[in-house]
This record gives sequence, structure tokens and C-alpha cells, in this order.
Amino acid sequence: MSPIALFAALLAAPAPLPEGLFYQLPPDGAWARFETAWTYKAGDQTLTGSQTLWMASVGEITENGERCRWIEFRLDAVEGGVKKFWIRKLLIPARYLRRGENPTAHVIRGWTLQEDRDVEPAVAVHGRWPAFLAGAMEDRRALPPVTVKTSLGDLPAEGEAGWIAFDEGATHSRVSFETRLHPKAPFGVLESRIVFEVTGEGGPYTIDSHVTLVAMGSGAVTGIPNYK
Repeated sequence: MSPIALFAALLAAPAPLPEGLFYQLPPDGAWARFETAWTYKAGDQTLTGSQTLWMASVGEITENGERCRWIEFRLDAVEGGVKKFWIRKLLIPARYLRRGENPTAHVIRGWTLQEDRDVEPAVAVHGRWPAFLAGAMEDRRALPPVTVKTSLGDLPAEGEAGWIAFDEGATHSRVSFETRLHPKAPFGVLESRIVFEVTGEGGPYTIDSHVTLVAMGSGAVTGIPNYK
């Protein structure tokens, strides 16, 4: 599997709290675009690249008497000169889309799509999600405040760090975070360094990624419109 495909696989796994890149629930229709630079290392092999990650709230509905949100992730990349994308769309009760809750344990349903496949159900127990809906971090600690340059100007940013670990079959992953936060960011995150250390089946390898918020807005529209 290519490094880009490996990073794309991060769009599918259970995660305990809405943290990682999800610290607050914005108004429906809000979107955020992040640029991601990554370095992949496996043995003597080192590769670098970049990708674009979109996060959005793409619908609010009432399901079984409960207010719910469709949360969507889209990853765009170029591999071998070919444009590729991955989309994951999840329906989650709004009361679980906040710190201290476990949103992925309460996914009602979801869908996934990439450029060379048909739409498929998104299964919460398959793959990895920790980069986006992480949480329950071990060794959580505050980082000294810094000023972060953003499209909104220079913003003072609090920060926190920590790590999570999870197993998927015979594969063990540890994911470390150093994240900068500001309430003006749609999902609360201005930037984050996310390091994946994977051992066991398919490993060992690491992906050291730096995710930076570069744009935000309203009026988000789902990339999987006919699946609700």
C-alpha cells in the first residue's frame, strides 16, 4: 500500500472522544480546509508528500426524536500524477459531538466513497479514525501559548498534547498529538502535529504529519448527496 493510501486509511477507525481535529461543534454548514504535510518512514525508506483535508457539517436532521449531524471528511491527494479523493460521511447525535463524549460509539450510519469505487457503508470498527476524532488522550498536558499565523491573522493559541493507542487485529497503533486551539476555528483546531507509530501486521512504519488550517467558511454541501 502506498504512503498516500496508508494516510487515507486514517479515515476509518473507532475513537473515544471528539478531539484530534474535532474540539467543538460549529453551526451546520461550517467547513474547514487543512493542508497536511507528511513524512513516511519504514526501515530505510523515507517519503514525503502533502494532502488536503476538508471537514464539514453537512446536514442536521432529527432521527428517532434526537437532533443529529452529518459530519463529513474529505481527503484530496495526487498519487503518481493522478488525482485521488476519499470521503467519509457520518450521522451522529449532536449530544455526542462534544468533549467528554464518544461520538464514534454512537454513529447511527455512515457512507464512504473514493474515486474508483461505488459508495459503501462506513463501518465504525474498520480501519482508523484517530487523526480526526481522537480523544481520551494519555499523558494529556498543556502546551505553552503561542501565536499562530492564520488566514484570520495572527491568533494567540492555547495548546495541548497527548497520545492514544489502539489495536486493529494484529496491528497496533500509537498516535501522538500536539494541537493548537482557538474558538474562531470552525472545529476548534488551528494546527496539529500528528505522529502515527504502527507496529505488528503491516508495520513497522511511522507517519509524521503537520495539519494546518488554511481556509474556512459556511454553506458546506455533502460529496455523497444521495445517501442519507
